[in-house]
Amino acid sequence: MTTYILNTIAFKPQLATKGQKEMIDLAKMLGFDAVEIRNEFLQGGTTELAQIADQAKNAKLALYYSVNDTLFVAGKLNPKFPRYLNEMRTLKAKHIKLNLGDFGNLTAVELAELLAPFLDGSFELRLENDQTKANSDLAKTTEFFALITKAQLAHISYCFDIANWSWLDVSVKKAISELNLVTQYLHLKNFKRTANGLVVTGLEAGELDWRALVAQFEAVSELGFEYESDLATLANELNLVKGGDSNVRSSK
Repeated sequence: MTTYILNTIAFKPQLATKGQKEMIDLAKMLGFDAVEIRNEFLQGGTTELAQIADQAKNAKLALYYSVNDTLFVAGKLNPKFPRYLNEMRTLKAKHIKLNLGDFGNLTAVELAELLAPFLDGSFELRLENDQTKANSDLAKTTEFFALITKAQLAHISYCFDIANWSWLDVSVKKAISELNLVTQYLHLKNFKRTANGLVVTGLEAGELDWRALVAQFEAVSELGFEYESDLATLANELNLVKGGDSNVRSSK
């Protein structure tokens, strides 16, 4: 069964004057199963997190937590990681997403020593590719997942953003071939080239054949919409994805 998630970047203009708590009911109205809260849009500390959690409970929506930071910094575990986990728990979320960052030359044994104490089965850790090579280098990401597989670390997988590879000048097909089996979560958006460089678009307005890309993944159970848009476009594209996802899964 697929979980359909709306990242609050969808409502970026509204967030200039409103909090993420006020976006929960909009996501429910559109037909999503969950909302991905972004830490860079939070302003009210633990009180705001608790209010968001209550609002989501009332709306019967799950929460995901997106952290605009990296798991590793200069070859060491990010010292802010325990704080981010506490914030996730205050949200009553069971998923947290960060970028990989620089894990240096850590071995499988060293990675297990660092991460195993946190990965207690109470939540799922997702690592995502952003638009910077420093945080999302494909070769280092592939190496990282090979190491944690060797270390038999559970409850950690990949969040594959289908558009962000274009900012790194990396073939999305190559990235899929290397990360397909460790990917459980897809971030859906598109992009187009303009005179001022690449810009993010909704699914139907961009250059990627998103349907063909989504169909290639073998273990995905979560589809997140991560682009600024209007309600009508989001509703339409959610219906398109749900229809396509149903067709793909029924054919497998």
